[in-house]
Amino acid sequence: MSLTKKILTLGNELIQKSKKMEETYHIRIKKDYATDIIKDLQKMKALEVLHDDIPEWHFAIVNERLAEYYKNPSIAEDTDTAMDEIEKEL
Repeated sequence: MSLTKKILTLGNELIQKSKKMEETYHIRIKKDYATDIIKDLQKMKALEVLHDDIPEWHFAIVNERLAEYYKNPSIAEDTDTAMDEIEKEL
């Protein structure tokens, strides 16, 4: 195999690997040291923290609902029931 072909093959492999790595994850940080790890990865340009445009009032509503659920888990509905209720209102 010629040197040019080897370089093109290697380049294509790298492109395929980088495409696979371009994924977005939503994470919940459970340990304090994880924040430091994320900051280190940002410094090394290994990841980018995306700031979604979710308004603060929405976070407040979600946190209230989570607090209610943690106090009384029996209030939770399964997804199918919740979707049926939403569709009835439409």
